[in-house]
Amino acid sequence: MAKKEIIATGRITEKGEFKIHESEYFKANVINNFRGKDIEIFVRRKKKIRSNPQIRYYFGVVVRMIQENLLERGEKMSVEQIDYVLRYNYMYKEEINFITAEVTRLPKALNEKAGEASTSDVMDLIAGAQQWASEELELFIPDPGQDVQDFLNESNK
Repeated sequence: MAKKEIIATGRITEKGEFKIHESEYFKANVINNFRGKDIEIFVRRKKKIRSNPQIRYYFGVVVRMIQENLLERGEKMSVEQIDYVLRYNYMYKEEINFITAEVTRLPKALNEKAGEASTSDVMDLIAGAQQWASEELELFIPDPGQDVQDFLNESNK
């Protein structure tokens, strides 16, 4: 079954040269999947996708501290529930139904394959979660760095 879309990355050098990463593989893949068909080509600037360290910090510190705080208050929420609520409020996209004019808020996906979450999206998510936790739960969530290492070391004892 032929693919609907094939994506390649590349770079425009400082000298103005157009370079496609793994260009021979890309060309062969396009030819094999679209032989005899009309195609369209578009180019956009590549955005930085969220990093694995960001995701580890988000789930390992932010979500975990909120979950533990809620549990201490007698509220049991799963990691998935907390993650959904945080993304729904601080990292979302809006879809408009042009027939009803309804706007639906959908949390952006964090998984790498979906590619919806940029590094700045995740930074905003973390900042929003930190502020919410501070205001609503009176919980301080440290920024990435030494304080995080201290928290992880304490909770692993």
